[in-house]
Amino acid sequence: MSDQPGVTTLDDVAKGRSGRSDGNAVIEIQPGFYLGRTDIAIAEGVSYSSRSFPFAGLSILLEGRIATDAPGLSAIEPNTVLCISHNESRELTSYFHGAERLRNVEIFLLPDWYEQPGNHLVDDPTFQEIREAMDRPLRQMRRPLDARFRELALSTLNLGESGAIAALRLEAQALDLLAGLVGSFRDAHAPSNLSRRDFDRMMAVRDAIEGDPASVESLTALAAAHGVSASKLKRDFFLAFSTCVGGFVNEQRLVLARRLLEEGMNVSQAAYRVGYAHPTNFSTAFKRRYGVAPRDIRG
Repeated sequence: MSDQPGVTTLDDVAKGRSGRSDGNAVIEIQPGFYLGRTDIAIAEGVSYSSRSFPFAGLSILLEGRIATDAPGLSAIEPNTVLCISHNESRELTSYFHGAERLRNVEIFLLPDWYEQPGNHLVDDPTFQEIREAMDRPLRQMRRPLDARFRELALSTLNLGESGAIAALRLEAQALDLLAGLVGSFRDAHAPSNLSRRDFDRMMAVRDAIEGDPASVESLTALAAAHGVSASKLKRDFFLAFSTCVGGFVNEQRLVLARRLLEEGMNVSQAAYRVGYAHPTNFSTAFKRRYGVAPRDIRG
């Protein structure tokens, strides 16, 4: 997640100050533990920049579509539950695609949460795994939205109460989402049987892709360059980062392309530079990813 303005506390909610009037609210449930609520209309796609930080979280997207330039994180589609963790602190740009509504509920834990006195949850093995994940590269798990999470997200967005009762309900809902994060995290971060040597190799593969995604001519060539078969590359990369290596290459090409376009490169030049043989295919993939055509990106 990223730094967000308009942070309020449960005490603020109890006193009738429940967040920003534009439909966005970030509420501190406990120090280092936050609940985010977004319910806004977006006539046209918008973007904003902020700074990401190490965290673990769970997001429920009911309506709309969200994309970021975070390495390895593809666009989030509606009716999706996303469990995510990473260790990155960097400038981040997020893109909200134009939609009738953007409705999203999320929670996120920061390392500070683990330092709070009296926090009896931090000694639990699963919570320790979550904390350790905040020191590692991005991991994610997605699944379709089920009835339980849908009901929880809707009730969080549509409180129906105000004052102290609203604060109590938000705290209970945030804790319910935290339980969901633990369950989802257990599934997403189950032991992979990936050795330290294999994990380090996959880190080198990831670094190579991020350094120059256009240089990846094929997965077979990429695998050979790192001393493994293509099938082992696909398997180990997924075990290490919970995303497929081919999708990661394509994602990094589009992230690089956007940066080149913002620096003033034209569409065809950017397409060829990041490894596309045909600018038309590049334009289609770019618009699907960011919700705008590459020609509309201005440096």
